[in-house]
Amino acid sequence: MICKNCGWKIYDKAAVCPHCGAPTENAVKKKKEKKNKRVINGYAIAGLSLGAVGILFCMEMIFFIFPLLGIIFSAIALYKSKKLGGKKLAILGLVISIIGMVVWLFVWITVLVTMITAG
Repeated sequence: MICKNCGWKIYDKAAVCPHCGAPTENAVKKKKEKKNKRVINGYAIAGLSLGAVGILFCMEMIFFIFPLLGIIFSAIALYKSKKLGGKKLAILGLVISIIGMVVWLFVWITVLVTMITAG
């Protein structure tokens, strides 16, 4: 390859010219590849998943932990969304987790009231 800046012959895979330091086409390609990498906010996915599991298994007493953890993970995801992205997913996880917690509370308050009034 020939450097477009100084005209020296350089190695074909060089990112910069060793003579003048000018970036080559390879450097431009590497920058584009780095920009195209997508970062996934795992906290948001975990928060949404835990909230959904909490809704599905709200009839079990111990499963209150899932929507609670969903709220925690979604809040962390929302905090980290500036760097990692996934703000909408974090908000959705937060909403689903809060709904899961409310459903769990409603089910178990209803069960307790029924047990108290029945006997």
